Amino acid sequence: MVNGMIRVRGITKVYYPRTLASNIQNLLFGKVDNREGGTTALSNVSFEINRGEVVGMIGPNGAGKTTMMKILTGLLRPTNGEVWVDEFKPADLEETFKKEISFFSATNRILDDGVIIRDSFEDKLGVYGSLPFRKNPTVQWLVERSQVSI
Repeated sequence: MVNGMIRVRGITKVYYPRTLASNIQNLLFGKVDNREGGTTALSNVSFEINRGEVVGMIGPNGAGKTTMMKILTGLLRPTNGEVWVDEFKPADLEETFKKEISFFSATNRILDDGVIIRDSFEDKLGVYGSLPFRKNPTVQWLVERSQVSI
């Protein structure tokens, strides 16, 4: 990639309601486009993040932060636009590669009642098949940056 490590161009994500009729159509005829009554979560979003930059996304509930993170990690495909992370399109990556990606969202309850931070990190990382907690340099970096005591 010539420019940024993460490059987002014209991303739009529209969620369309699923009805019994559309589900039956999909089963009988394959995927049928139902473009009525959609909710737009992201509209023509573009940005670039260069290697080494630390950024954050802020905004009110429903602003599209989690949707964007899911698109950046390949967990969700955009309706329009493209995303490049280094030289890859996240949505096109194989499942084995996606296991190396960790994503914590405010909508995911990271800390359950009575669970210490280290255990919570280990549990979440185990789900994605990552390195053990103490050997994972990314987790160590995050812990140091957030000044969390484990």
